[in-house]
Parts: sequence; C-alpha cells; structure tokens
Amino acid sequence: MQPGRSFYDVLGVARQATPEDIRRAYRRRAQKFHPDKSGGRSDAAAIMAQINKAYEVLSDAGHRAAYDEQLNAVTPYGRSRPAIPLVIGGWPWYILSGTLCLILLVLGWVAVNTLAPRRVARTPITASPSVLLAEPVNRVAPPAIEPWRAPPARPTAAVDDPVARLVREGVVTPREPR
Repeated sequence: MQPGRSFYDVLGVARQATPEDIRRAYRRRAQKFHPDKSGGRSDAAAIMAQINKAYEVLSDAGHRAAYDEQLNAVTPYGRSRPAIPLVIGGWPWYILSGTLCLILLVLGWVAVNTLAPRRVARTPITASPSVLLAEPVNRVAPPAIEPWRAPPARPTAAVDDPVARLVREGVVTPREPR
C-alpha cells in the first residue's frame, strides 16, 4: 500500500462508514479491479490484494477498532504525536530563519565593533593656508614607464613535438613516407 493511504482510502469510504457501506464499496472495487475483469491492467493483482486486505480489516469490528486506534495514534511523521512538528517549510520557517539570520548579523556587527581597534580621530589643521603653502613639499617622482618589448619567441613545434624529440635522440627511426 502507498504511504499515507489508509484502508478507508483504498475502499473509497469515509471513516464513519457503516459495515454495509464497506461491503458495497468492496464489491464495487472488486468488480472493477479483479484481474480477470480489469481489461489487461498489469497492476490489477496488486490493487486487488490491497482491496482484499482493506476489506478483511474493516469488515471485522474488532480489527476495525484496533485499526482506527492505530490511525489516531500515528502521525504523518511515523510516531505518536510529536510535541514540535518536524516538517520544515512554509511561512513559519521562513520567519524563523530570517529572524535567526538577522540576529546573527547584529551579533557579528557588535562583535566587530567591540573587538576591532578604533581609528584615531584626525586632528584638524590649525595653521593658516599661507604657512602650509610656504613649507617645502616632498614629492616623489612617479616610476618611469618602460617601453614595450616584444615577448620572447615561442619555441617551434618541432622542439615541442615528443615524436621529433624521440627521433632526435635516436630512440625511434623515422618512417619512410608512403
């Protein structure tokens, strides 16, 4: 049976269905999905097995009560009702993750501002402009720009060719052209 499908879903009845409704739904489904009458469906035998199992459980009052209790106890997460839903997604998780990112960003900003050394404030200029202009200025000449030179010549293909190197070294003898 597919995960998340109950026996009620297999038979196509509500959980409050009477035993007569369950019997009628079983007969309808059995006629539709019986392997001999299904018209060559390859999965008819598997579907019929699910229908038979669902009818076996839901037709017996004791089995049905135990099954209903089991359905009430099991959640989509596969265990008895967790205190915190573990499904991640949706708008609550977006708000939570955005808030956490903002908190981390603020904490990082505070840490940088408290741990980083403070810059020294610059003192304002108190001298008059005429005194500043009279002082000699030590200017450094910019570095000289060298003229363009052509890049060194690239070795020829014969030097780079591994076969030519083997022929030069005498490891391989050249073949006669055809």
